[in-house]
Amino acid sequence: MKMVFAVIGDPIDHSFSPKLHSISFQEQGLDCTYVPIRVLQHELGQALKEFRKDLAGFNVTIPHKQSIIPYLDALDSTAQRFGAVNTVKNEGGKLVGYNTDGIGFMQGLQEVADLNTIRKTLLIGAGGAAQVVALELAPYSSITIANRSRLRAHVLAEKVKVLYPGSTVRTVGLGSVLQEKYDLVVNATPIGMGEQKDQIPVSSLILRNVRIVYDLVYNPQETRLLALASSVGCKTLNGLSMLIYQGLKSEEIWLGRPISKALKERIMERVRKELTKHG
Repeated sequence: MKMVFAVIGDPIDHSFSPKLHSISFQEQGLDCTYVPIRVLQHELGQALKEFRKDLAGFNVTIPHKQSIIPYLDALDSTAQRFGAVNTVKNEGGKLVGYNTDGIGFMQGLQEVADLNTIRKTLLIGAGGAAQVVALELAPYSSITIANRSRLRAHVLAEKVKVLYPGSTVRTVGLGSVLQEKYDLVVNATPIGMGEQKDQIPVSSLILRNVRIVYDLVYNPQETRLLALASSVGCKTLNGLSMLIYQGLKSEEIWLGRPISKALKERIMERVRKELTKHG
């Protein structure tokens, strides 16, 4: 019997997940389908009743990553840690929530860096993606959180300190970032995509003393931030690797088996080509 998976959210038309998983299922020779489903906030409870019967598992995106939690039967430790869910597995009608964003972020970072060399990080943003980054990097690096809202940055900093009491975290306004030496700069905001594609989140002067710039935006594949970073000699990485790794981790959860490194590399190559073709 064909297994059906999905991604739910609102809006959902922009999601690249259906293409990613279709390619992955093809490469693995699996008879599975993956579809986008628009679910409005007020429809979530009723929709989940149907998903218990119809879906083997699904991904969760904006605006449901937190609001879905009360409707689930159980949470994995990853979802508990982040207070958000991006993956749900249907275990015989029991819906279990997971979060694979952290794994996706870290596996992407390890493509270009040894984690033990990341001692000082500038994190731009304080939303859901920034929370994932901060909690993953706290055991390795001091973190400066730069955000338009200092209050939101402070809330994130306090959460990091509670979970990692020995961590070093400070906050600054987005326009007040000092030109210091950073091992890593991470853009966890939408600046650089869509209507903001010609903008950069911080002054280009900041990049002169930076080793690695990791922009979680994946479309376009080279944002203006990454282009400027590359021009001054920084290593650069976009968010496509994170997207792919977190998606493939979802599949490993749903199917109960690992995907080999060689297969992941084949999938990644096909996805990059597809994004270039349509992006």
